[in-house]
Amino acid sequence: MTKKLLASKHETLPQSLIESEILARLRCETLQRCKLVSKSWLKSITEPGFAVFHTKHVRDNTILVFSDLVIKVFRIFNVVKDTKLDLAVPSRIPVLRLENYVKQGVFGFAGTCNGLICFYIRYDNKFEYHLYNPTLQIVRLLHVLHTQDGIIGENFSLYEDNKEGHGLGFDLKNNDYKCVTILRHGTYVFSTKTGTIKKIKDNSFTHKLIDNIGVQAKNCLHWIYGTAYGIARGMLTLDPETDLFYETPLPCCKGRPRIMTIRGDLHVVYSTYVKPPLHNKYSKLHNFSYEIGLWLMKGGYGFSKSCWIELYNVRIDNMPFSTIPISFLEGGRKVLLELWKDKSSKNKKSYRWYDLVTKESEECLDVQGHWNAYPCLETLINPCYV
Repeated sequence: MTKKLLASKHETLPQSLIESEILARLRCETLQRCKLVSKSWLKSITEPGFAVFHTKHVRDNTILVFSDLVIKVFRIFNVVKDTKLDLAVPSRIPVLRLENYVKQGVFGFAGTCNGLICFYIRYDNKFEYHLYNPTLQIVRLLHVLHTQDGIIGENFSLYEDNKEGHGLGFDLKNNDYKCVTILRHGTYVFSTKTGTIKKIKDNSFTHKLIDNIGVQAKNCLHWIYGTAYGIARGMLTLDPETDLFYETPLPCCKGRPRIMTIRGDLHVVYSTYVKPPLHNKYSKLHNFSYEIGLWLMKGGYGFSKSCWIELYNVRIDNMPFSTIPISFLEGGRKVLLELWKDKSSKNKKSYRWYDLVTKESEECLDVQGHWNAYPCLETLINPCYV
């Protein structure tokens, strides 16, 4: 009698409840297997609307996308498993080799938004942008920005520009992904919805972009700008809905700032080397200490430094020569650190999860080569349908 009752309840479970409370909370790798459960689940998971709904429930970066600018390869690692500290394993997603896309020129990472990755190929004074979903292994050509159209100007040279910036943003009001290119002569925005490109502003700021990859947060794109010596002065923000720029001062902290998104909110993280006291003159310094400070933006753009709220400032001891935070989990409690042992080992990096509350750490993975790591969400959004 009990089995029949449970079976009848399962059969009457609303499909909308299954999608919103069960399927929407699963990892993409699990959803690929759920497609085999029933035809109704297959239909729900493959709907474009469900992909967007699922992405809104994914709040933390769960994969690391490694790009090698030399051999032009994307490689994917799962760094989170069941939201617990776990060893990262190579994803079942195959390595994406870009020989079919990169015939010549320079390959670069342009940004990520809602799990979609934008990369570019630069050659013959042209930018060729592609949109890539590492989970679905689908690549789409977005557009080509070049001088022959008279957009940039005849005397423009990409290789002489020191204020170059890129970004992939999302216009929430118009449901439109926008690819942004910041150059010396102006800023250009490509709309995936209309398939058009326009120049929105002549850059009036004279500072150099320190981080040339824009970070999407609060429905805007953000870059750190500063002096020619790499000293951060403020944050440059582009609203893709209104195409307006804002300049906001950063908190007064030591170290190089990095913009990060934690559960949809805009944060700035600082990592500063702290010299520990030596016990005696014969002791040698083999380990390093760092202070990691996390700030949350609460005010509006263009206001004073008071719009930032300091969440914490934590000291981490016994670290290697270089310690760089690149991602957070669980609202900022766990931080993923990129570690170099010394100056000569930039091509030998290790990644470690560190719990800021319990002070426990665990090795995540080691990589060798010219790899650059970018945290990214998992998504089922098809680049061909945006």
